[in-house]
Amino acid sequence: SVSGFLGLGGIVGTNEGELANSYAMGPVTGNSLTGGLVGINKNLITACYFDKQSTRQNAGLGEELGSSIITGLSTGGMRFSANLSSLNFVTVWKIRIDTTYPGLMGIDNAPFAFRDQLNVMDTVDLSVLLDNDYDIETSQSALVMKVVKIFGKGAVQSNHYITPRDSAQGYMDSLLYRVGEVRVSQGDTLWGSTGIAVLVKTSKAPPSGLTEVRTSNFTVSPNPVQNMLRVGSSSLIVKVQLFNMKGQSVYSENYNDSVITIDMHDIHPGMYIIEVQTQQGTERTTVVKH
Repeated sequence: SVSGFLGLGGIVGTNEGELANSYAMGPVTGNSLTGGLVGINKNLITACYFDKQSTRQNAGLGEELGSSIITGLSTGGMRFSANLSSLNFVTVWKIRIDTTYPGLMGIDNAPFAFRDQLNVMDTVDLSVLLDNDYDIETSQSALVMKVVKIFGKGAVQSNHYITPRDSAQGYMDSLLYRVGEVRVSQGDTLWGSTGIAVLVKTSKAPPSGLTEVRTSNFTVSPNPVQNMLRVGSSSLIVKVQLFNMKGQSVYSENYNDSVITIDMHDIHPGMYIIEVQTQQGTERTTVVKH
């Protein structure tokens, strides 16, 4: 992840050379001249991509002073080589279709963590987060995880998340975790990317404990948002809800369209959970209101 004031990007802040055949996926947070790939481009960028959802940026560049060819995709879109046609998947790149970002040939790539949401009663084994994470070479057979930071009032003991004692149903917490690949032959663990898990206290957890949260079926932009939030889906949108981090609903509306716009003017600044119900099911992700 990258954070700061101005001139920030997922790969480089200010590009003064030539950047090509690359992609960015980590969160990027800045006040000005910030892009998902590069903050300020002063030269040439070609055949590059960035994940709009995970970088939380709608634009690849903060400021263009040169020339660039950059494509922004959803997380689901980044997991298909057909959408990354400028990358060489014959001799340079490889991918596990629909499960990972691209990785380089000839090396052991670190695993990828993807955003999750867990429904929790009182406690939950956090190893279920790995159900949504993958490694290019080993898939899920050698994955482990560790908690980096908890943002709310919950606690982690022996890899189990415990809800606050007096928290009510609908209470929301979130944590940052890192996924790794245990390499028995080398005797070490290759640590990969970090992921955000949103935990929602409920009176009844689903059998697996994990609800589907991959947003391959809908996109949200811009994110962060100030005024108008656009939600687009590959199927018909039936209902959209926004919840604050206390689990309280701040917006709920029924729809019958594949692209809708939400007026965020009256929503207070902060982080929210957006729940999008389509004809293919219900998915969730986070939205930041500035």
